Amino acid sequence: MRSVLAGWLLLTMLLVGPALAQGPAGSNHRGLIPEQELNRLGLTRSWWGHAVMNRQRDKLSHLTADEKLVVGQSSTGVVSAFDAESGKLKWYKQPGTTDSPAYPAAYNDKYVFIIHGSRLSALKRDTGVEAFTLGLPSQPSSSAIADDKQIYFGCLDGSIFAYDLVKTEELHRDGKLPEFADVALIWRYRTSRPIPDRPVLQGSQVVFSSLNGSVYAVSALDRKLAFQFETDAALSAPMARYKDLLILASEDFNVYAIDLSSGRLRWQFTTGLTIKQPPVVVGDDVYVLPERGSMYKANARTGERLWTRAGVKSFLSASPKRLYVVDTRNNMLVLNRETGDPLGTLPLNAFTQRLTNTVSDRIYLGTESGFICALREQSREFPTLHQRPQMQPLSPTISTDKPEAKAADAEGEMNAEESSDEDPAAEAEATPEDEDQ
Repeated sequence: MRSVLAGWLLLTMLLVGPALAQGPAGSNHRGLIPEQELNRLGLTRSWWGHAVMNRQRDKLSHLTADEKLVVGQSSTGVVSAFDAESGKLKWYKQPGTTDSPAYPAAYNDKYVFIIHGSRLSALKRDTGVEAFTLGLPSQPSSSAIADDKQIYFGCLDGSIFAYDLVKTEELHRDGKLPEFADVALIWRYRTSRPIPDRPVLQGSQVVFSSLNGSVYAVSALDRKLAFQFETDAALSAPMARYKDLLILASEDFNVYAIDLSSGRLRWQFTTGLTIKQPPVVVGDDVYVLPERGSMYKANARTGERLWTRAGVKSFLSASPKRLYVVDTRNNMLVLNRETGDPLGTLPLNAFTQRLTNTVSDRIYLGTESGFICALREQSREFPTLHQRPQMQPLSPTISTDKPEAKAADAEGEMNAEESSDEDPAAEAEATPEDEDQ
């Protein structure tokens, strides 16, 4: 078995060839968005690289990220992990067998978790070494979610399972997996219909939905039911969390916010259209994207609608003053975050993998062939982290003789000259030179 796997990896490397090559922001590569076009919108490349893939038959199927890693998954199951800021390819790994269907990666501070087929693999974040593989007791229906102690995933039979990570690691070290995997099982909660999306963690609770139209909140330790919330129809998109609120999109065209401590409805509004994409929470804002191309911005605490922008298909990222979205013509559309006014557009061409990044202000794009590109605002060398600001890197302090002068803040705010809300596209048009010449 090992010889077969080694032969496959060697063949993959031969087929991949130059796909391992990576480049810094200034490198040239056919398929890159020209730097001149990016600069016109106040953007620049952070890095670009290639996921490890068999170019004869492979496609990039998933692109995910947290504060430190960007992970690309190929259709044959190869996982490639890049440093989120430098773009360095840290490792690549084939968990499980080739062509096993896989869900998007999940993360905690120690591992990257991949559910493939009916198994779950934990890969060490720094090296990609497989820490353990767990046989699952039922067919999974979504990605997992994990904290430092436990991991949770839903299944097609309506069950959600919780496993003890420390006990699973011990069983692996003792050579007792997969035979004794049930020893690490903490609990199972069963509903009447499949679990369509991965659970949400909130403090000591695990919250998940079922296709029976209910949302359940149970204790992470003993599955004790805290509350059950029923909508008039099944949820139409994955859930999102804002502090102590859970934000839901339902097939009845409504967006609901329920209190996670009591299960009571806090607010709701109607879009009049089906919502297939999860609500996007950034700071105190929630963005809702119904079908047919429009986006609502609302106050996440109160549900008050702040503005609506037509012609928006999906969300890319947000900085303190800007939003980056995809319009119905497959262009990247730059919006003023406060007003929703357009500031410019940029064709995305072959970048069909577009990560909805709620973690930071970075823009991550990928092609089917495995080419991955990271973009940022020119003035923001350091990322703005939305979900875990305690991990925010500090900007270097600038010494000055003038006491009234202030150094850039930790979020890398634009200065007055850099943060103008005027449309950068209003400048004289210039035809970008072909960077590959």
